[in-house]
Amino acid sequence: LAYQILDIDHKNLNANTILNNYSQMKEFELEIADKFYKIAESNLSENSHFTRVDNFLYGQLAKPQLAKLNLLTKKFFLHKIETNSFDKAFFETFNDKINDTLAINLSLNNFDFCAKILEAVENIRPETTETLQLHFDLYAVLCYHNMSIKTPAPKYFWQKNLSKTYWAKRNLYLERIIENRKKYLTQEYIQILMDILADINEFALALDMADDYKNIEGIDENEKFMIRIMVIANSGDHHKAFQLLKALHKENFNPDFTLPSLITEAKKIGDYESVLKYSQEWHKQKNALETATLLYDALYENDEFAKAEEIVESFKNNKLQYAVMRMLTESTNNKSSQKLQEDLQALITDDKLFSDNWDKFDTQIFVYQLLNYFSVFKNHELLLKTIDKLKLTPNFYYNPIILNSIGYTLLENNLNLRDAENFIMEAYLINPSDPNTIDSLAWIKYTLGDYVSAKKYIDNLFTTPEYILDNMSMGIIYLHAGDIYQANKLETQALEFYEKAADCEEDIFFKYDDLKKRLAK
Repeated sequence: LAYQILDIDHKNLNANTILNNYSQMKEFELEIADKFYKIAESNLSENSHFTRVDNFLYGQLAKPQLAKLNLLTKKFFLHKIETNSFDKAFFETFNDKINDTLAINLSLNNFDFCAKILEAVENIRPETTETLQLHFDLYAVLCYHNMSIKTPAPKYFWQKNLSKTYWAKRNLYLERIIENRKKYLTQEYIQILMDILADINEFALALDMADDYKNIEGIDENEKFMIRIMVIANSGDHHKAFQLLKALHKENFNPDFTLPSLITEAKKIGDYESVLKYSQEWHKQKNALETATLLYDALYENDEFAKAEEIVESFKNNKLQYAVMRMLTESTNNKSSQKLQEDLQALITDDKLFSDNWDKFDTQIFVYQLLNYFSVFKNHELLLKTIDKLKLTPNFYYNPIILNSIGYTLLENNLNLRDAENFIMEAYLINPSDPNTIDSLAWIKYTLGDYVSAKKYIDNLFTTPEYILDNMSMGIIYLHAGDIYQANKLETQALEFYEKAADCEEDIFFKYDDLKKRLAK
C-alpha cells in the first residue's frame, strides 16, 4: 500500500514513514532503497530524496549499489548545474558529498564530469576551510593533468589548443597550491601534496615540499628525512633511496618502515644479498608469517635451500601457517605432494577457518597461497571448493584484493568465466584505481571477446603513475596489452608491447615461448 501511495504522491508522510521503518529490516533494505532510488531519479530538484538514497546505499561499498549511487549522484549534481541551482547554499549543504564524488570519479577517470563540478565550484567561489580548498585545488590539478595527456589528436581546427587549455588550467591550480602551501604545513597534508605531485611527475617540486616538511614543529627529524627518501624512490632513483634508507636505519628509525623499504629498494637494484640480509633482520624482529615468506624467497634466491627449509619447519606448531609455508615450498619447487593436498582439504572443510579468522593477516596470506597453489597444480576441484567456502564468509565481498585474486585465478584456469568477471568487477567497484584489478578487468573482457572494452581498460591502466607500475609484473601486463591491441587490429602498437614484454623475461618465463611466437608472427 505504501508503494502504491508513493507512486501517486512521493511526499506522502505516512507512506514514507512506513517504508523507512521497514527499511531497517535486512530482507527489505535493498528493495526499499531501490524504490527510493527511482523516486530520487525522477525528482532531481528535491534534495531530500537524494540525501535519503545516499544514506541508504553509501554503506553498500562492496556491492553494485556503489556504482548505482555514483550514477545518481552525477545526475543530481549535473541537474543542479544545468538549472543554476549549484549555488553557495547548495555547496554548504553538500560540500562533503561533492568532495567524495570528485575523489571517486577521478579514480574512475570520469574527468569531463569532474571538470564540470570543479568549474561550478570555482564559479560560486564558496567560503571553505583551507583544508577543503586544498582538496579541490588538488582534484583540479589531477583532473586537468589527465585531461591534457588524454586528449585525442584533434580532428578540427578548434580542437588544436584543447590540450594546451587543460595544461594551462592544471598549472594555474598548481601555482595556487604552491602559493598557499605554507598554510598546509601539517604532517597529513604535506604527504597528500607530495603524493599528488608524484602522480603528475612533479618530483622536483615534491622534494621542495619535503623540505617544507622540515619546518613542522614536533615532528621527529628522521621522519622528515624518511618523507624525502620516499619522494626520491618514487622518482625512480632507487640506488640513492637505498643508500639513504641504510643511513636512516642506522639511526634506529622505525624498523617497520625501514626494513621492508630496504628490502623493496634492494630488489629494485638487484642487490639480492642485501635483500637476504634485511629479510633475516626483519624476520628476527617480527617472527611473523609475512616476514617468513619474504625470508624464504630471499634464501631461495641466494641458493640457501637448507636454511629455507628450516624456516618452513619453524612453523610446524601452527597448522595454518605451516600450510602456507609448505605451499610456498612446493609451488617454488613446482612439485606437489599428496600429503599436503590432503591436509589442505582438511583445513578447507573446517567451518570456522575463514569465518573466525577472516580479519587476521595470516588467514588472508593463506587464501592467496591456496588460490595460487591449486592454480599452479591444476587442482580445479579443490580450487572451486575453496571459492565456494569463501563466498559463505562474512565480509568476503568487502575485500577487493581477494575478490580480484579469485577472479583472476578462475580466468587463468579458464573456469566459470562469467563468475570470474563478476568477482573482478566487484573488486573494481570497490577500488577502481588498483592497477592489478584494472589489468584483470581488461584481460577478462579480452577473453570474453569484448575487445573494445578490453582496450579501454588496458589504456586506463597505462595512465597509472610510473612509480606505482614500477612495483608490478609488467611483463604479463605488456603481454596482455599486445594481445588486446592485436585483437583490435592495431598491429604496430601490439608489436611494441610484445617487444617491451620481451625485456621483462623474468616476469613471464612461463609464457616466454608463446611470446616468441607472437613476435615472429
